[in-house]
Amino acid sequence: MIELVKSFVTKSLGFLLPWVMRKLYPEEKLKNMMDVMISSEYEAVTINCQNPPSARVCLEVTNRSPFTVKITGVECEIEWAGTIAKLVSIKHEELSPNAKIQIFLRAPIGGRQADFVLSRMENMKPRIITEVHSATNFSMYTKLKDAETTSFRVLGSSAVPA
Repeated sequence: MIELVKSFVTKSLGFLLPWVMRKLYPEEKLKNMMDVMISSEYEAVTINCQNPPSARVCLEVTNRSPFTVKITGVECEIEWAGTIAKLVSIKHEELSPNAKIQIFLRAPIGGRQADFVLSRMENMKPRIITEVHSATNFSMYTKLKDAETTSFRVLGSSAVPA
């Protein structure tokens, strides 16, 4: 009889606990507990206009929640009066509570995009649109970040951005 009650309580908690956690920590609250920033330690955005042209972005993701978060994917888009590059990472990372990681993304870009960046780099700043796909034991969510940055470098030119 005791085993039956113990089994019932264990199964009930298995179903009830995720529901309670979703009520205490809704998706919006979890999103607000994750910070996604363009890294300040490295040049956050680098556009290499030499052969082969490529784009590189360095992001910092901070988990301020009390739970371990699994990052299941990162998508990043660089816009410079139009999309220059789309960078994707499907590498899974575990992020402990109050921990920070850096994510480096790299992708090739076309020759026309590289020429456009070289011709417009002094007048415009790149815009970075980032999606970080994450999951906890009881919820899945996506954190969106849209920011303009002054921390960028363009390789293949003699000019330096202001």
